Amino acid sequence: MPDRVVRILSDLHYRDRTGLQSLDALDPLLEGASELILNGDTLEARHPSSRALEEELRCFFLQRKMPVTFLAGNHDPAISESHERVLANGRIWVTHGDIFWDDAAPWSRYAKLLGKLIAEERLIREISTQSGSLRDLFAAHRAAHLRSGAHHDPSNRSLGARLAQVIRTLLPPKQTLRMIQAWRQAPEYAFSWAKKHRPEAQFILFGHIHYPAVWRDRTSNRIAINTGSFEWPFRGLCVDVSDRSLTVRSLIRQGGRYRCGSILNTFPLAK
Repeated sequence: MPDRVVRILSDLHYRDRTGLQSLDALDPLLEGASELILNGDTLEARHPSSRALEEELRCFFLQRKMPVTFLAGNHDPAISESHERVLANGRIWVTHGDIFWDDAAPWSRYAKLLGKLIAEERLIREISTQSGSLRDLFAAHRAAHLRSGAHHDPSNRSLGARLAQVIRTLLPPKQTLRMIQAWRQAPEYAFSWAKKHRPEAQFILFGHIHYPAVWRDRTSNRIAINTGSFEWPFRGLCVDVSDRSLTVRSLIRQGGRYRCGSILNTFPLAK
């Protein structure tokens, strides 16, 4: 009997800017998977125009009889009540990753607003990064993202709208520098959060920063994996979890469709 395989993807950004534009393009990517985890930012769900897209997304997987777990991200905080998933008896921790930063996305021109809203929500709950439970910290981020609203209409995919979004993302230049800094901070933050809140986790899987990579903490021997994004400029990774192993594979786009590519890393799970 073949192993049951849980496939993990993140940051599809369906129909948003340079993200995934057709759900049918996912069909080859679903082959061989028993279950799917979409680890946040599946779409821009904070804008009213996204309601139809979310319905389309859910219908797509329902038709394929594919069990799917939607985890909330900063762009889709209301898509699910869940912000994390643990697998392999707690050895694998899956979460979007925006919670690692007190302002969620320090590279964003809206970072100050997000930081203010998150601080307010933490104050309401009488928690801090140091003292709050993971559940309360997730709740504070979720509420802040809902309050911040969408900063663009994902249904507007004109060339002008796309160029405007790229400009908002990359300019002024300090935003690009902050993005690079976040890429460097990410593994340290992931290891730190796992140590405090999920100490049994050997593997931390997250998205959010759109930088596909695998890091090892030499001190704790933990592995942090960022699954990247379906958006420009990088392509993502897909992670398969079976009873025996965790496998990291490249994500390939070919002929307008996505599939799993070559194996980049394999980590044994069976004891």
